[in-house]
Amino acid sequence: MKKQENKNTRSPPDTQNFKELFEFFWVHGLGNKFAEHEIPIPWTAETLESVFTDIGVEIDKRSIQNWKSGKHKPDRTKIHALARIISGNDNELQTRWADALIAAARAKPKAPEPAVPTKSPVPQPAKESKIVFPFIIGAGVLSTLVFGVFLGMFFSQTKLPKVNVTHIRFCDEARFSKKQKTCVGTVHHFPLGTKMIYVSFQMHDMPRDYPFKRQWLRNGQLFTEKESFYDSAWEDFTWILNKDGHVEGKYDMRVIVDNKTTTSTFTVGAENIGTFTGPQ
Repeated sequence: MKKQENKNTRSPPDTQNFKELFEFFWVHGLGNKFAEHEIPIPWTAETLESVFTDIGVEIDKRSIQNWKSGKHKPDRTKIHALARIISGNDNELQTRWADALIAAARAKPKAPEPAVPTKSPVPQPAKESKIVFPFIIGAGVLSTLVFGVFLGMFFSQTKLPKVNVTHIRFCDEARFSKKQKTCVGTVHHFPLGTKMIYVSFQMHDMPRDYPFKRQWLRNGQLFTEKESFYDSAWEDFTWILNKDGHVEGKYDMRVIVDNKTTTSTFTVGAENIGTFTGPQ
């Protein structure tokens, strides 16, 4: 165990199982600060999300929980950010962790052991029947028709309803209500140098646990993309943070659900006061 800036650091263990590697980092609190008497503090989804935000990487709790459960794996950008957190600003250790995480994320799961074949009983020849054979054919056709009708009913009932994304609001920290978890006013133009920009919106007829994406574009160029799930972890708002201040330009935020895109726009410029609607 090493101590880097009062942070707990270790070399990656010898495993190519991403879930095991992430669990090792998680339980030992690697990259996290020590508690009293240098006791390591394990990570939580909330504390790790906060550290990602501090280094300018947008990630939500659900994505972190999916990494831990093994349901999803982070992309290369998130892996390098994670290695940066784990290493405690040790460049050599950061490289080793990044290499280990990327290798584990790319490793294919082991194939299951082949089942041992069992001997099947030798079928006895059926007795000839001139009546039963047509009956079997008719029953087979009928069961096929019934099954087809059932499938049609099933897929018609499970088809994704028409989801509507509404009430998209952008705002700064002064106009974001932490209690209500929403923008109480809509800012259309932000002063140059604004660091934190919030956006809140609502999704109607959205099935629980259904995935959706958010894309951020500046002057038509995609600069960040994020996927979440419509579940208890989603709080109807998100944000983009630039510690150096967002640069001038036209910004688009897209919400994508089942290939349907809803877009809203704001600008960042050199003006000192942004224009907005809603309560002041």
